[in-house]
Amino acid sequence: MKRTITALITPFKEGQLDEGGLCKNIYFQLNGGVRELLVLGSTGEAESLSESERLRVIQIARAETQGKFFLWVQTGDSSTYRTIKKTQEAEKLGADGALIVTPYYCRPAQEGLVHHFETVAHNTNLPILIYHHPKRTGTSLEIATLRHLAKIKNIVGVKDASSDVSFVAELLSHTTNFDIFSGDDLLTLPLLSIGAKGVISVISNIMPQKMCELVQSEDKKLYYELFPFLRFLQCETNPIPIKAIMNLMGMAAGECRLPLTPLNTKHHNQMKKLFLAHV
Repeated sequence: MKRTITALITPFKEGQLDEGGLCKNIYFQLNGGVRELLVLGSTGEAESLSESERLRVIQIARAETQGKFFLWVQTGDSSTYRTIKKTQEAEKLGADGALIVTPYYCRPAQEGLVHHFETVAHNTNLPILIYHHPKRTGTSLEIATLRHLAKIKNIVGVKDASSDVSFVAELLSHTTNFDIFSGDDLLTLPLLSIGAKGVISVISNIMPQKMCELVQSEDKKLYYELFPFLRFLQCETNPIPIKAIMNLMGMAAGECRLPLTPLNTKHHNQMKKLFLAHV
């Protein structure tokens, strides 16, 4: 069964966490057929949240998803110690799994990455998805590193946002029982076609039913129907475009927190034209 996991935005209202809006967005996902959610990822602006807000998002998500969704929490940090702390907090609050980004800014060697993920895995019972996003972190994982980490019982897969299809193909050719998810909506169909298990999706914040259908059917016609929206989401840093679309649709989103700024005027006009043409 191929899987659609929605990377939820974190909604704000007047600069504060919009708890009611988060609940509404979760139920929108349920009605759209999604059964796995991710909070506090790149799309969720985790780096802009206070510690209390971060924990509150997990608490709300767990309360609203209990028995309905598998709840992933992004717990990665630039420090191994803080990654363990965040992962254990998420586990205590009822998370079902942890998505853990490679340590950013410090740019560890492959040996450091191995020890980092081994240490975190040995300090939690949660299943772990490694989040590979070289553009955001400044660190790339090598195939040999991932093959080694795939042998650890509770490291179950990778969310790949490298935009490198050949890298994913090579990884798939060398690993079994290791789930690979597209971390880029635009590459969902290409990666599914070579064996990926699904997508951790941004566009499914607004189109959960269609993304679920695309993942299950691998329908080229549907992919090209969605393509203008998938391409638009890359016009500025995520989650600026998706939040702008959600605001246009009257969904709970609000503005991104600084240093991210609102969608610029040029792209805002493109967004309105896109909706007039396709909705």
